Parts: sequence; structure tokens; C-alpha cells
Amino acid sequence: MPISLHAWLGENSPSPESWFHQQANYDLWQAQQKPMPFIQQVSVSL
Repeated sequence: MPISLHAWLGENSPSPESWFHQQANYDLWQAQQKPMPFIQQVSVSL
């Protein structure tokens, strides 16, 4: 998708890598907005 977006917007648009990083940052931000589920810790003996 970033390559297609770059091609559609032309050579003066941000690089495909830039689009990829922006999307990854947005996805991470979206995930951080959700409440964290409770995860019970368990003890592990080796």
C-alpha cells in the first residue's frame, strides 16, 4: 500500500518508507488507547 500511495501522489510525496512508518505509528497508538486486559501471572519452576 505505501508504494501505491507514493506512486499515486507522485515523486514529490513522502517516500514509501515514510508512509509505512506513519501507518505503523498510528496502529501502535490505536493499540495503546485500548484498555489493557488483566493477565494473571503464573509461577514457573524450572
